[in-house]
Amino acid sequence: MGRDTVNHPKPLRTRPLLMAASALIPTIAMPAMAQETPAPTESPASEAPIVVTGSRLQRTTFDTPSPVTTLGSDDLARRGITNIAEAITELPSFRDSTGPQTQGFGSFNVGARIVNLRGLGVTRNLILVNGRRFAPSTREGSVDLNFIPSILIERTEIVTGGASAAYGSDAITGVVNVILDEDLVGLKAEADYGVSEQGDGDRYHAALAFGSPIGDRGHFVIGGEWADQKGIGNCFTRDWCTSGAIVTHPGGPNNFIRSNNDGGFAFNSSGVLKGGAIGSATNLFGTGGVTFDANGNPIAYDTGTRAFGLTQIGGDHTPTYLNANITVPVQRYSFNAFADYELSDNLRIFVDGTYGHVAGQLLQTSFFTAGMPIFADNPFIPDEVRAQLPAGQNTQPTGPASLVRPGAAAFSMARSFDDFARGYSTSKADTYRIAAGIDGKFGGGWNWDASYQYSRTDRNQRVEDNLIVGAAAFPIGNPATIAQSNALFYFAADAVVDPATGNPTCRALLSADPDLRAAAQGCVPLNLFGANNYDPAAKDYIYGTLIEDIKLEQHVVAANVAGELTQLPAGPISLALGGEYRVDRIDVTHDDLSNLYAYFQNFGSDYNGKTEVIEGFAEIGVPVFKDEPGAQAVELNAAIRQTHYRISGFGSYLQTQANNSFDATAWKLSANWEVNDWLRFRVSRSRDIRAPNFAELFLASASSFTPIVNPFKGNIAQNPDLYNGGSPFVRPEKADTLGIGMILQPQGALDGLRLSVD
Repeated sequence: MGRDTVNHPKPLRTRPLLMAASALIPTIAMPAMAQETPAPTESPASEAPIVVTGSRLQRTTFDTPSPVTTLGSDDLARRGITNIAEAITELPSFRDSTGPQTQGFGSFNVGARIVNLRGLGVTRNLILVNGRRFAPSTREGSVDLNFIPSILIERTEIVTGGASAAYGSDAITGVVNVILDEDLVGLKAEADYGVSEQGDGDRYHAALAFGSPIGDRGHFVIGGEWADQKGIGNCFTRDWCTSGAIVTHPGGPNNFIRSNNDGGFAFNSSGVLKGGAIGSATNLFGTGGVTFDANGNPIAYDTGTRAFGLTQIGGDHTPTYLNANITVPVQRYSFNAFADYELSDNLRIFVDGTYGHVAGQLLQTSFFTAGMPIFADNPFIPDEVRAQLPAGQNTQPTGPASLVRPGAAAFSMARSFDDFARGYSTSKADTYRIAAGIDGKFGGGWNWDASYQYSRTDRNQRVEDNLIVGAAAFPIGNPATIAQSNALFYFAADAVVDPATGNPTCRALLSADPDLRAAAQGCVPLNLFGANNYDPAAKDYIYGTLIEDIKLEQHVVAANVAGELTQLPAGPISLALGGEYRVDRIDVTHDDLSNLYAYFQNFGSDYNGKTEVIEGFAEIGVPVFKDEPGAQAVELNAAIRQTHYRISGFGSYLQTQANNSFDATAWKLSANWEVNDWLRFRVSRSRDIRAPNFAELFLASASSFTPIVNPFKGNIAQNPDLYNGGSPFVRPEKADTLGIGMILQPQGALDGLRLSVD
């Protein structure tokens, strides 16, 4: 089974230093970079059988019924691109939804490079490496392309159409198949540096690869790369920055007003006392409310200028985009090694391994509160403000029941906590993968292969300086539940004077309930008036670090056979058969406070799951016409895949062990009509599937704080606790895809031009 190509040593290649604007990467016309896979220049008789992404059949040409776009290694080199995901997301059919430049407000998978074909979600396109599934690296099962060394990439084939019949679940919008150079001979090196026009966002990259024959029958290739992207801060580092805001409108019923231009949150890190059902701070400075200077002295709050609709311009505020990176800092390194050996002319063994590490960090949105009661006996209230307190009733309680005090005089405070801490979300992932297999030929034109692949990803995600606000929901007035809520922030914010010492203390520490006193042990009273007036010990008490550890494992056993059944006048009938057994496991654990949903930002509680997949496929290609008038070649293609899933795990909204099973069928019908040398039509119709991922199956219900306008309460925007989670009874997603295309290859003066419309 000799090689089809002859390799020659390649000279050392050093990429020159590159100066690039990192904030907005410019694009060029895609036809110059990513092209339809070209037809071979040699006659089919001289071509060895090939398999093109999107089909399992052996072919002698690249003319497939599915549109296939190819990115070659030279395309990346010309652009100075050092990550295949960066090149892919510049294609018109992709949306850059998960990458260093799109994660400014994210918390999950920070620094990951996950492609999104058609903009329909990162879980609806399948990632392959050398035709095999690559290691999943997130709890949703998506693949981070950071783990693939770009220096080893020979080309990337992208199918922009349903391909579940060929490859199984997830290939709804298409397939990205990264093909590594397994025939490299000699040494190849790359080094480059980039920086933005503003002098930030430095990017460093270095890579090295080496390949060599093993005697006359073997070959090995090893390579790795390292990259460090420093990132860019918030948008205020640029003169084009504009911010939005959430504001309180004092002259009407709306609690929240959306703001643009130079607006921001209508509260700041000094605190803002505003009117409302809990009390009013309007007697001091009119309807605008009260804020505080750095020393905690009351001053008028500037509400800015009411613009049009629900907008406000200017005034006192905390900028909305204060804590959002333009580009996330990312560090990564990855290695890949491959070796094969021909035991005979018809039998070959191979082994392939990958290891990679990716770490990212981004600024996190600081905590804010829009309506927390501050009671009259709080020792930190300035006397000038305390004198204005009405004897109103607290009708909008916020926080644990210890703060719900009917009839108590109180202010409603809105405040951001940028002066306390600007938290960070960090994500670190390590991926290990090894594949081994054997392939061969038999029966004059039939090829077979069998392989086993194991992969594991360990991901650690953290939200540092995460405010501990307590459990999301608890019955009011139940002391035992209050004690269990872990509402450390509210314990500290509800300050009173200790009658025994005359010093400020936490109200919960003076409670008659011993469970509540025990829960509040260590509480340090918190001064919320003015910026940076808090006790550092109080800050340490109210902040914690959310920790999530994810362990993903995958085992894949696959076997395939492909060849020609019989000869027809128009050509041979091609057939491909195969089967696969796949086991995926996940184990997600959190720190204790995370499992109680006690943080301002929560990821959910612990869960685990396992899926077992058994599937088989068949694909057939039948040539109908050849060298007929108006039909130089016509081929029909049909494929079907039957899959059985067994699911088990703990978590979801049930918070119990659950089991489920289901079957799924994917199919595809397609046709190729080559009218003549310069015109070809193709059409395909497919039913594709996407099985539910672990997050959709077992993610425990988690809360969020998205404002919702309530039309039954005067269009007031409220902040209800919103919950979403998984269900073990979710069934596969189905998609029906119709694709129609035309390919033009003009002759004569335009020879070499290739155009396609699909």
